[in-house]
Amino acid sequence: MVVINVSGVDVNFPFPPYECQKVYMEHVVQALQMGSNALLESPTGTGKTLCLLCAVLAWRASFVSSLAKSDRGDRACQTFASGLDHSGDQQGGSSLAPSKSAVDAGDIGTARTGPRIIYTSRTHSQLTQVVRELRRTKYSTKMTVLGSRSQLCIHPEVSRAPTGAQNAMCSQYVANHKCMHKNELDSRKDELVQRVMKTPVDIEDLARIAGIRGACPYYLARSARESADLILMPYNYVVDSVARDRLDIDWNKDIVIFDEAHNLDAVCMEARSFDLTSYHREACLQEIQRIENEPNRMTFGAGTGEQSQVNTELLRNFLQALDERVKAVNIKGGSYFSGMGDAILRILDQSSVATGKEKSVLSEVEAARQYLLNDSSVGQYAPGLTALTEALVTVSDLEPDILREDFRVCVCIEIEKNDAGTLRQHFQSFNNRGNRTLSLWCMNPAISMNDILRKGVRSILMTSGTLAPLDGTEKEMGIPFQVKLENSHVIGAGQALMTCVPRGPRGVFLNSSYKNRDSEDYLAELGSSIMNFAQVVPEGILVFFSSYSILGKSVCLWQRRAIGEQESLYERLNRRKPIVLEPRDSSSFSAALELHQSNVRDRGGSILLAVCRGKTSEGLDFSDSLARGVIVVGFVLRVVSISLREFGLFAPSGFPQADYLERRRGKRAGSEWYVQNAFRAVNQAVGRAIRHRNDYGAILLCDQRFLDEKSRARFSSWLRPHFSEWSSFGVTQRSLVHFFRSADQAPFTLQRKRELEERETAENKRMRSKCKVEGFLEAVQQQAILTESNESRAHQGHIKHVQDLLPMIKKEVGPDNYKSFFALLRETKRVSALRKTGDDLQHTQVRTCLRELHCLFKSSENGISILHNLLQFIPSNLKDDYRRFVTGFLLSKVSSGNAGVLGLLKATRMSLGEKEYTKFRRQLGELKEIGHDTENHRVHEILLGFCETIRGNVPAGQSPTANELLQEW
Repeated sequence: MVVINVSGVDVNFPFPPYECQKVYMEHVVQALQMGSNALLESPTGTGKTLCLLCAVLAWRASFVSSLAKSDRGDRACQTFASGLDHSGDQQGGSSLAPSKSAVDAGDIGTARTGPRIIYTSRTHSQLTQVVRELRRTKYSTKMTVLGSRSQLCIHPEVSRAPTGAQNAMCSQYVANHKCMHKNELDSRKDELVQRVMKTPVDIEDLARIAGIRGACPYYLARSARESADLILMPYNYVVDSVARDRLDIDWNKDIVIFDEAHNLDAVCMEARSFDLTSYHREACLQEIQRIENEPNRMTFGAGTGEQSQVNTELLRNFLQALDERVKAVNIKGGSYFSGMGDAILRILDQSSVATGKEKSVLSEVEAARQYLLNDSSVGQYAPGLTALTEALVTVSDLEPDILREDFRVCVCIEIEKNDAGTLRQHFQSFNNRGNRTLSLWCMNPAISMNDILRKGVRSILMTSGTLAPLDGTEKEMGIPFQVKLENSHVIGAGQALMTCVPRGPRGVFLNSSYKNRDSEDYLAELGSSIMNFAQVVPEGILVFFSSYSILGKSVCLWQRRAIGEQESLYERLNRRKPIVLEPRDSSSFSAALELHQSNVRDRGGSILLAVCRGKTSEGLDFSDSLARGVIVVGFVLRVVSISLREFGLFAPSGFPQADYLERRRGKRAGSEWYVQNAFRAVNQAVGRAIRHRNDYGAILLCDQRFLDEKSRARFSSWLRPHFSEWSSFGVTQRSLVHFFRSADQAPFTLQRKRELEERETAENKRMRSKCKVEGFLEAVQQQAILTESNESRAHQGHIKHVQDLLPMIKKEVGPDNYKSFFALLRETKRVSALRKTGDDLQHTQVRTCLRELHCLFKSSENGISILHNLLQFIPSNLKDDYRRFVTGFLLSKVSSGNAGVLGLLKATRMSLGEKEYTKFRRQLGELKEIGHDTENHRVHEILLGFCETIRGNVPAGQSPTANELLQEW
């Protein structure tokens, strides 16, 4: 660790930071000191997450220290939450200390000693990377991670239920105290909360830690949030007002971080939008019918405690009128109708609900939904009423002026997929049947962002590798960002090459515009270009198309063989470098990614055909050989709504978002927004090429539209210096050859090779240790369970008499030794009687008996089990000697490699006794829980306890000694 001073704050960093990392941390600290918002772009591969964590945690530590050192430090700490003068936060003028007036007033507030950090990212896989970086830092902070029931629930019934039904089932089980995992958590909450906050945990760690102890991970995370200083969660938990309120967090003076925030605007708009399909409306009617079939329709009013009957007649009339109104919307010559947002009020008004009175219907809908969820005689999930509730809540929370200005109503003809998975529309039949979706789309992410500001947060930090142009992003988000940064990269000259390829090898223009993208000449030229690049770009190549549709059409054409050809273009390309297609299905993506990696590793190269804004382009690490080249095939204009996205419509003209922006910002604002977001997706894709300071790669833009000067200006600032332009395809290819030859012998490549060799050596050692440790611990777990199961059966009466062991003994030792065994049993009984009379020869005779037992069973495969079961039949005054003998016997088998884990477990159990052995097993379980992470300080703690248990409970005179046991372990 090194300590650097960043704007007056000492920051502990795992290594000497690069200049761009210092600059990034300076901007983070500056924003926090001012209590202002920050918009921070830093390229992928610059250690953005690590810098962000170190800077924020260092500033927080400094802040808390400054409170503690003040004249009224203790009082100031207590009054932090309510006393910090936040009046100038968003204007850049807050103080590091709480206001004097608040301290004097004695307003205690919450017990936090400093601002809480809410760290969000798009997915839990990205949050897992955040946890990994957090473990690299020196900072020890109380933290937790929040997830959904579908990710954390371990209840055998609830966890298998559909995602939508899990919330209802869980609530019902918890309310009736029927969830054993929630009950277990309640009985040990403090202990488990402390355990989960000891070290940084991701969502899988949390589920494992709680699951091993039989406690509910979902409620454990929410219990830990109350005292956590750092909370990790997906950012839809923050921008969605309903989800945010369910968290029950006091956001006052908190720091909210949005990592990977290039998609944040879409999430903000999605959180304020809804789609009410014909399925939802039909499901509502069916759910109302279920309620009407119940003899008792009484429910408790929200907050009143008074019982009332669900007004199903009102709900039925409302839904029927709503459905008729949606059917009556005139869709002229297209697939959807769009209108101003306040049209939703007119639709509701004509659906028997007076404008401004939606809350009266909402209360009845919510009462009906709660009745279905809570009534044990019904006990079913209510998807229709749930969707209707969310829609009405969205409308009722908005003023008519905001609806008119920032929302659009859309009525879409519903679509379905045919057997081939492609979309099809049946205009006439759908119109006749009325299968339409009523949608309300938010057009302004600022609505959600301003909601967060109104919660009184200290600072909002938005960061990503692709936020440029920052002024445009600030305008989209609708809140002020006083601190902005467009950071440089850690790489130098010669590590990146970017060029536009306007023509293919035959001179055909490469242009993926809407008019040209279906042209066979264009698709064939594109395939030939990729084939030529595959010959000069080493190892892995990523090819990003603008959509799955264009990717599919390209592959289909490349697979066709021309007359007289032995191989198709696709077959030749696949022979040059194996081709992997990015699947649409998320469940298949991991397999595709592993195939690409194995092709690069084992076959020298691979081509991964993917899509901009797809899974490959978002947050994955394609360092070094996995992506020496990134090819971009055109760019796609973004669609704002899921509903419209499924129509496959991409042109901006006539779209609600374009219309909205042109009304608010001017005539060209709509087109500018679409182009800006298209380039943001391209920037995100090309960021896969360079992932660290010693990486290198080429970026090939196969579309003539990228030649435009305005287009170049839209790329991230770190990319622009690496842009080159050549006169022909042949010159471009020769330049690529020169680039990769030079890069292969450059100092940064040689340095990387040394790093990889050192890492491989360390990894080989770690893997050997991992296999040994994991295999050993797995065997420990399995053998311990098996052993205890066998012994349990013995105590339950399966081996009640020594005669029950005789068949096994006879089989193991043979007929001759079987007779000796009987003689030995008689001798043992005689020695026991001698011991009772105090005969001096007893010790020698005992050892003689035990030595003969050892000779009988030393070659027996089941000797361990036999000797262990014999313990219950040994006379009580000989059991201590026998126990020491069996322990030594077991260790001798372990040392010779004949007993393995089972023998070692039994030896330990014999030495420790039942009580201490139970403690020992718990320590093993914790070690298994952590696995092979030898850097985790918990491993050290457990091993110390492990040693102390053995050394403290094995008598010094007993053979084997504690040291012998420890040596075998």
